[in-house]
Parts: sequence; structure tokens; C-alpha cells
Amino acid sequence: MRDRTTPEFFPVFAVFPVNESFSVPVLGCVHLNTVSESMADSTTMTIRLDEELKARLDLLARTMHRSKSYLATEALRDYVALNEWQLGELEAAVKEADDGDYASADDIRAVLSKWGMNGD
Repeated sequence: MRDRTTPEFFPVFAVFPVNESFSVPVLGCVHLNTVSESMADSTTMTIRLDEELKARLDLLARTMHRSKSYLATEALRDYVALNEWQLGELEAAVKEADDGDYASADDIRAVLSKWGMNGD
């Protein structure tokens, strides 16, 4: 997993032409230290996207000068990392609760009372 303490990208402002007479300001990012994978280290996966999501991905890829595959891989990598972390935290919380390591009703009332709230 990548080190999340170092920024991976910084914002960039650009103007994206929609047609000959209309442009839209776009805030994007430039990646500084991305994880690269050689073809030998990767595998292929096919997914179905609705047309609207595909169009949004196409536009994002063009705007960011990245491939759709790269953006999808980064999105999946971040999604998996976030959910792995979240599941780990939930498992740790369940273990704490099973071990009796949680606030009592009196502890909760004391904190609520401190903030001028009724704990009943």
C-alpha cells in the first residue's frame, strides 16, 4: 500500500473547451508519485459501466491526460484500501466490545452532562 502521508498530487486549474464558443473551468490534479505496474505484473478484468459513467470517465481521462484503465485502477486501488481499513476498524471495535472495553451508561451520561445535554 502507498504511503498516504506524502501528497500524491497537487491541484491544477485549466479551461476545458466544450465546443467552439463555450469553455468550462476545470480543477484537476497532477500526480507526483504514482504506482506503476508493468504488463507482467497486472491482469485484465472486464466490467460493465452505464453510458453516463463511461462518458464521465472518458472526459476525465482526456482532461487529466491519463488512460481510462489507469483511472479505473487508481479508483479501485483506493476503494479497496479504504474498505480494507474500514473493515479492520470494525473488526477491532467488535473485539473491544467483546472484551468489555466500552463506555458504561454512567460514562456516557457524564460526558453528555459536561456538554449540557440530558443523557436519559
